[in-house]
Amino acid sequence: MQNVTGGVGAIGLNQVAEAEADGYTILFGAENPLLYKVMQLGDKDYGDFVPVNIIARGVPILVANVDAPFNTFPEMVAYINANPRTVKFGSTGPGGLPSVVTAMINSKTPLDVTFVPYDGDGPALTALQGGAIDVMPAVLGAAIEGIKGGT
Repeated sequence: MQNVTGGVGAIGLNQVAEAEADGYTILFGAENPLLYKVMQLGDKDYGDFVPVNIIARGVPILVANVDAPFNTFPEMVAYINANPRTVKFGSTGPGGLPSVVTAMINSKTPLDVTFVPYDGDGPALTALQGGAIDVMPAVLGAAIEGIKGGT
């Protein structure tokens, strides 16, 4: 198995799409490629592949630093509205789960926050635990140990 980083999975997707059809090269990806054509991040998506199986489904959640001045979504929205651009929102780039969830939230409840980009959920969650960012959308599986640990 080779983890190919970059472009919220677009580089790996293109690498597999261009590989020889040898029966050994497969793509293990997340929900991101469903949006590549729509967001103009690339010209390929899962429609260009033959599905084999769904291994798992991610459950998106919103996680905050334990020292954040809010504990619930309504409290977070109220705090952001009272303190524009002071809340630092973690992001992993266009097409990634954080950007999709944030866009969904913004379509109903605009948030005037400062976005801080990271190269994936791991670095962003580490930044969250260290206080460099205040909140971020994440997949439950990536955040569960921090949640269990109270961080």
